[in-house]
Amino acid sequence: MNNILKFGIVSFIVFTLFSCNKEDDLKQEQSIIGTWQLVEIYSSDGGPGTWNPIENGYKYTFLSKGNFLSNRFEECT
Repeated sequence: MNNILKFGIVSFIVFTLFSCNKEDDLKQEQSIIGTWQLVEIYSSDGGPGTWNPIENGYKYTFLSKGNFLSNRFEECT
């Protein structure tokens, strides 16, 4: 019984040491920087809604300096 316990502990330690790889530690930073266009809109009358396609939707451009441009509002030029 003692050997089984030792084997279990050693197996657990080995498993925890080698279960993660270095890629798990490198998290990719997600960014909103770029140009985005509205392609769908969610419509609801208070109950369950539906997604509806939009043709020529508004465009938003997010810049790295923290500001943005949009063709939706006249102030965003």
